[in-house]
Amino acid sequence: MTQSKHTVWLWVFCGLLVSASGASFVQAGFLYVLNDVNGGPNQLYGYGVNEADGTLTLLSGFPMTTGGNGSQNLMCQRMCFDPAHARLYVINGGSNTLSAYSVNLDNGSLTPMPFSPLTLPPGPADPVNRWAWAAVAVHPSGSPLVVARDQLDQAVEPGQLASFVITASTAALSADSPCFVGNGVFPYALAFSRDGTSVYTGGNRATTLFAGFGVNATTGALNPLPGSPFTSDGHWPLAYATDGRGRLFMYSYHNQTVGQSEAYTLAAGVPTAVSGNPFVSGLDDGIFGIRHPAGYYMVVDRTYSRVGVFRITGAGAGTLLTAVAGSPFQAGGMGSTAMALSRAGTHLFVANTGHRNVTTFAVNPSTGVLTNLRTQPQNTLGAGGYLTGIAYAAPPLLGDLNLDGAVDAIDAELLARLLADSLVETEIPASWNGDMNADGLLDVLDLALLELFIGL
Repeated sequence: MTQSKHTVWLWVFCGLLVSASGASFVQAGFLYVLNDVNGGPNQLYGYGVNEADGTLTLLSGFPMTTGGNGSQNLMCQRMCFDPAHARLYVINGGSNTLSAYSVNLDNGSLTPMPFSPLTLPPGPADPVNRWAWAAVAVHPSGSPLVVARDQLDQAVEPGQLASFVITASTAALSADSPCFVGNGVFPYALAFSRDGTSVYTGGNRATTLFAGFGVNATTGALNPLPGSPFTSDGHWPLAYATDGRGRLFMYSYHNQTVGQSEAYTLAAGVPTAVSGNPFVSGLDDGIFGIRHPAGYYMVVDRTYSRVGVFRITGAGAGTLLTAVAGSPFQAGGMGSTAMALSRAGTHLFVANTGHRNVTTFAVNPSTGVLTNLRTQPQNTLGAGGYLTGIAYAAPPLLGDLNLDGAVDAIDAELLARLLADSLVETEIPASWNGDMNADGLLDVLDLALLELFIGL
C-alpha cells in the first residue's frame, strides 16, 4: 500500500516538530569562557551544557592555554564563535595574536586551525595593554573575521579595524587593513548586521559617535558607509546587537549620566534612529548586548551586575523597546561583563569578571523574565585575571538559515528567494540548513515544510 504525498509530508513534519521540541533529541551544546591573564598565558574554560536545566560540567582537558598572553583590559568581546563552520576565535592581547580553533560539536574538544595563532597588525610601543585589540566578530558566513581596537595613547587615527579572509587553512589580511574608523570613534563594541553587509564599532570613550562600514565578504574590504561616523543619542554607544529585520540596538548614556537603550533601522547599512529613541533602560553601565530569538534585546550592566531585558515590538521606525516585568535581573556575581544564549534561547549565561564565575539564568520566552538558576563559586575560573569573552557552541537549529537562533518567517523568506534565484547560496550563512527533509537538495518541498513548521 502506498502513502499519499500529503501523508509523507505530514510524517516528515511530525519528525521535525519532535526533533525541534523534544529535549531528548536536542544535542548538547558547549560553553567557552576566556580568562584574560595580564602578562601570562590566557586560560580557556570549556563546559558541557545540560540543555534541560542549564547545568555546566567542565570538559576533559580544560582549562587549556590559548598559546598567547593576555593584557589587563576590561573588555567583553575577545572571543567569538562561528556557527557556520564551528570555529572559535580568541584574542591574546598581550601577545598580539589570535588563536583559532575548530570545535568538535560532539564532545566540545578544540583543534587549532592550521594558521593559529594568527599574528595581528602591530601597535605602537609598550605597554601593549594600551593598544591591544579589544574585540573580535565574524561575518555570518564565516568570513571575513574582523578585530577592533582603540589605541589609547595615539593622537592620530587611534581607532582601527582589521579584516581577515578566512578559509579552512588560511587567514589573509585584507588589503585595506588596518583601517581608521573615523574621528571621534573609539572601538570597544563590534557587531555585524545579520545579512553581513555591514559592521559597526565604537563606544570606548565619552563620545556619541559610532562607525559603520560596508563589508565585501569576498575580499574582506571594509568601506565607510555614507555618513559614517554616525551620532547616537547618548555617550559611550555600546552593547550592539542586530536582527534579521535590519535593525541595530545599542546602549548609551544620555547627557553622560542616564543609561538608555536605542534602536536604529538600517537602509543599505546606514542607521536611522527610530521614532521613539531613546528608551528607558533602568541600567547604569550597559556594555554588552545580545538579541534573544523570541524578540528581546538583553544588556548586561557591569557596575551593578545585572541584566536588562527589553521586549522588541513594532517594525521599522515604529520599533519600541520596553523593559519586561522585573527587569533588570541580578546576576549574583560581581562585574558582569558578557553573555551567551543557549541554542534555543532557553538559558542565558553571564560571565562575572570580578568574581571569575558564570551565572546561569532560565529564560521565559513568552515573558522575557529571567530566573537565576545558579552562580558558580567565586574564582571557579581562576584566582586572577579578567573574563573578557564567553561563547556558546552547538549545531544550528534545523531551518535557521541566517543563524540568528530562531526559525521564523525570515528564514522562509531567504529560502523562497534562494529558490527563485534572487539569492545565491553563498549569500545565506547556512543555506544547507534549509534542507528540511535531509534529502541533499534545496527545493519547494523544503520550503513547504519550513513554512508548515513556522505556521505560515
